[in-house]
Amino acid sequence: MAVLTRGKEALRYAGTATAAMPYLREAATDDELRESLRGARHALARIADEMASDERLRGRLFGRATRAEARRVRARRRRRRLARWGLIVSGLLAGVAVVAAVAAVLLYPASRRRITQTVGDARRNVTSIGGRVRRKAAAPDETPGTDETSASAEPIGTAA
Repeated sequence: MAVLTRGKEALRYAGTATAAMPYLREAATDDELRESLRGARHALARIADEMASDERLRGRLFGRATRAEARRVRARRRRRRLARWGLIVSGLLAGVAVVAAVAAVLLYPASRRRITQTVGDARRNVTSIGGRVRRKAAAPDETPGTDETSASAEPIGTAA
């Protein structure tokens, strides 16, 4: 794909160069046009030298540039500071929300009972699975499907 794009660009540039060719040929052969261009270049060089030597003009130009740059730097710092404080405040609000949610759940007795029941069920299921894995690893000659489960373990599907 890149080769096709480059080829199209080359053709476009070649077309532009071909269109500009008569003007370039005329500029190369016309002595009066070349002399006029040379004079314009000398005039622009003299103006640039005068502007460079004029202390007041240079001070005004550079003063404007430095003031504009200082404004941009202040605006950039302000945006960074706002972003930093926004991140800090968002983190604090999220932390407060989490703490409030945990406190509300733990303070409400029914929620606390449900949480402890769920954690206990999960612990029993993990213990039961771990025991089955140990038994199968210790006795690999058993036939599949005859694994034993402890009487206190619930099926995994009801743990959640």
